[in-house]
Amino acid sequence: MTTNSNIYFVANLQVYARPFTALYLDKERGTLCLFVRISSPETNLSQYIATEVTSSQVIRYMTRRLGLKTIFKQKVCYLANIYETHIELERTSAFKPTKEMQLSNLFDPEFCYESLKVKTFLRRFENNQYKV
Repeated sequence: MTTNSNIYFVANLQVYARPFTALYLDKERGTLCLFVRISSPETNLSQYIATEVTSSQVIRYMTRRLGLKTIFKQKVCYLANIYETHIELERTSAFKPTKEMQLSNLFDPEFCYESLKVKTFLRRFENNQYKV
């Protein structure tokens, strides 16, 4: 398992009872990561599946032109446990979308409370102006 303290939270993209999809920045590599909760919202465990994404993929996801199942299909994925000060990542190749992920495949703007923040961040990211 790899511990990564260079991954920074950007914004939640979908929040149901708890955050479901979130955008992170790997500052060291200069890449974006999409995290999708795979643990039950009723437990205190915060386990996610994560993969690298482009800003274009995030925009296409947020405009409902790209679903989570497509984003995670045949990509390198990581099981991620999020703690207060760090994230533990473990590479996995055996991920199958959860039932919740299948039901919530497409972005729903009604459950995004930070869309302006995300769009502003993505514009700055594209222009290499992001700050953590």
